[in-house]
Amino acid sequence: MTASWAYAAYSVNIIDAVVADLGLTAHNLYAGGWLHFSGVDDLRIGSFNAASGAYILQAVAAKLPNPIPSGLEYERHAMVAPADKDRALDDAVQRVRVRQEVGITTLSGAVFYDLDTAASPHRIADVLDAYVWSDPSNTGNRDKRLFRTAPRVVPTATGVELRIDTALDLSSLLVVDALLELTLGAGDAATITVPDERLVLSGAAAKCWDLLAQRSPGTQVAVYELRRDKAAQQFSDLSARYKPPTARRLGFSDVF
Repeated sequence: MTASWAYAAYSVNIIDAVVADLGLTAHNLYAGGWLHFSGVDDLRIGSFNAASGAYILQAVAAKLPNPIPSGLEYERHAMVAPADKDRALDDAVQRVRVRQEVGITTLSGAVFYDLDTAASPHRIADVLDAYVWSDPSNTGNRDKRLFRTAPRVVPTATGVELRIDTALDLSSLLVVDALLELTLGAGDAATITVPDERLVLSGAAAKCWDLLAQRSPGTQVAVYELRRDKAAQQFSDLSARYKPPTARRLGFSDVF
């Protein structure tokens, strides 16, 4: 891949020999799409030269201050902008709930703990239980201890706090059994663990089809709405299948 442009009025040519195909008679095949580069603002495709495999586009100086190195990986997006897809993925991920223990380092004399950043970059959506590991480094027996009264979750002016009835030793570990609202955090390399990748993909697809239905001519709306509804139904079915067990504790017969 190579790129060339003038300094004042950016006329950009992104050339990729892999997509060159003399059989593609429509030079505007990818017109209106987007090219996404890591660390560079997304660029809108003006036209496509099938013979050379060149994406031809324009960008103002502020959008492309530095050359794009030859060989840099990129993504081509046809119908939905990369930023809209990112927001759709973020929205789908935030709808997933995962049950997980979250360890909070104890503070001397403290009887309240901030929950807003306890599971960072994820967010604690609900607290199911809280207890103490008096010997957290002992993987064979952490010595789980319960509180005399149930810990309380209290919204405050500075965030959400977990309040306990007794200050803990510094050698202990406060553990919260929580439902987590997942987030991708910052950066292109963010990763999460979900029970089924189709859960996130179907949710994101439903959002993207909905965007297309809102922005497209009336002749296409019905098709996009049908695809949106199918993706939304799949997301709903998978959400029900992988819903964390929160109503009751698992018994021996449930596990084996």
